[in-house]
Amino acid sequence: MSRLENGLPADDWMLLADVEAPFTEHVLEALADQGIAAYAEPFTSPESSYLGTPRASGPSDRLMVDRNLRNQARAVLSVLLPELRAEFDAQQQVDQDQSWNQIVTGLTDDGVGQNVDTSGVHDQIDSPEDSWSEFAQTTTFVDDPHDHFIPPEPPPIPASNPITQLAWAALAIGPTFLILGTLLGWGLGGFIGFLAVAMSIGGGVTLIARMDDRPNAADRGDDGAVL
Repeated sequence: MSRLENGLPADDWMLLADVEAPFTEHVLEALADQGIAAYAEPFTSPESSYLGTPRASGPSDRLMVDRNLRNQARAVLSVLLPELRAEFDAQQQVDQDQSWNQIVTGLTDDGVGQNVDTSGVHDQIDSPEDSWSEFAQTTTFVDDPHDHFIPPEPPPIPASNPITQLAWAALAIGPTFLILGTLLGWGLGGFIGFLAVAMSIGGGVTLIARMDDRPNAADRGDDGAVL
């Protein structure tokens, strides 16, 4: 594409903006109507526009204007470019709708989708309620008394050992007596204090000594399947 001009001369040119290629001729005519000299040439560099001027998307032309009338040129573009872009987008939408309608019309003319018989589809489809009602009417339900899960009886709670009971009692009474004596100001010296400490220590040692670190044979199981 060669350089496009609007026919007005200028002594000093400056870059104003990058304009979409379809709008270039409209922009040049609008600038000429305002007496602003301008020309445009293709711009294909991937780099940003010169001096930060707005960059157009897609194929664009670099618009040069008379430097002395640059402010008037910016005012023209600020009004004209949004109108051109809105009109262009609307036309593209119309073209897409027309293309889609042509495709649908072509398929209809070719007979696509016209030979599908859907008259008996709804008659063949039963609702879930109808299907269950028919199944319930034709099926006899028998309650099998043996077809129930009956959990086994839980094992009896083993009786506690008297020594263990005494050890728990000593472990509970000894510290409780010491705490209450301290809070209430009882005299804990002599034999009474020694007895409370001895009960606490003796109960704890007895419980630890009677602990079974290993489960008995009945609780260990069979260690899994034997191959």
